[in-house]
Amino acid sequence: MTEDIVFESTHFQIKNTTIDFANGNIGTYQYICFSPNRHTNGSVMVAAIEDKNVYLIEQYHVAVDRKLWVLPRGALPHDISPEQQAQIELQEEIGYRAIHMQFLTQLDVFP
Repeated sequence: MTEDIVFESTHFQIKNTTIDFANGNIGTYQYICFSPNRHTNGSVMVAAIEDKNVYLIEQYHVAVDRKLWVLPRGALPHDISPEQQAQIELQEEIGYRAIHMQFLTQLDVFP
């Protein structure tokens, strides 16, 4: 297997990987991954307030050049827990603090 970085920014890399399979075939794959110095963890919150509504925030996303409705979320610095980051993001993005939090699952952004 060989791997080359085709492009690198402060946020991500594009890599080209060539794999020699046991059957003699050669596969070439391009993929995107986070840059090594980039935070790779984050918290996403499903905020259900007393009225049982789930709160979304509207944010502009340059990749699609429009605003999207998304769940509150944020990058997770290495020095705080996901629960602490969730509280910070809820306060910043929708103006609430959670009385009760329940961990739902862990997701991988990139396989």
